[in-house]
Amino acid sequence: MTLLNRIVVGLFVLTAVGVQAQTKIAHLNQAELLNAMPETKTIEDSLNMVANAFDNEFKLMLADVQQLEGEINNNPNMLTTVKKSKQDLVVQLKINAQQFQYDAQQELSDLQDSLLAPLVAKIKKAIDEVCVEKGYNYVFDTSLGNPIFTDPKHDILGDVKKKLGLL
Repeated sequence: MTLLNRIVVGLFVLTAVGVQAQTKIAHLNQAELLNAMPETKTIEDSLNMVANAFDNEFKLMLADVQQLEGEINNNPNMLTTVKKSKQDLVVQLKINAQQFQYDAQQELSDLQDSLLAPLVAKIKKAIDEVCVEKGYNYVFDTSLGNPIFTDPKHDILGDVKKKLGLL
């Protein structure tokens, strides 16, 4: 190997080692952190209350459909025009119930996003502060997948919990 090749390879190795030495990686389980926050229980309770209200309204809509279907089925002497009108109404009530269910799910999802946004921002701020204090460049959320290996000494969950006043 020529001297020039050795110098190029040496510089490449030194650059790679220097870059690696500058990169500091940590991890935490953000789902565990979110569940440890006292605000999470309040948010879950609020969402459950709204979900139950939607569910009760949906059940009332279905009861109306069943009642009307019962009227149609239990009255064989119903005039054809009346029967057709009630059947059309049943179809429309079912469509309305399905649309209500879709809209309720969307509204519940939007509400969840809006209620969690300040909490997620608070968690993000604490993570950012810990990373700056400890000199980490990257943080991986271990709740999003199955990492093959995570070194416990780089788990910042405890530091972030301290920053948030949970420990």
